[in-house]
Amino acid sequence: MNGVRDLSKLLQEMNPEQVEGKFVFCTVSDETISSWDQRPMMTFVEKEGITVIVTKEFADDNGFSYREIWGA
Repeated sequence: MNGVRDLSKLLQEMNPEQVEGKFVFCTVSDETISSWDQRPMMTFVEKEGITVIVTKEFADDNGFSYREIWGA
């Protein structure tokens, strides 16, 4: 499957929707993610470690630190 590479076409066909809730960015280990019973909204594998986007509630319940809260 080939992805669309024409930016104009991509922008015309976008249909973004806002996801309700408050979200945070957290840095975690691979072992931490494998023990979760839910998947993060987004995962970034970076040189410094693994960054995930999860709900604020999930981060608070699991004792993860974060700096900013995103969403409504």
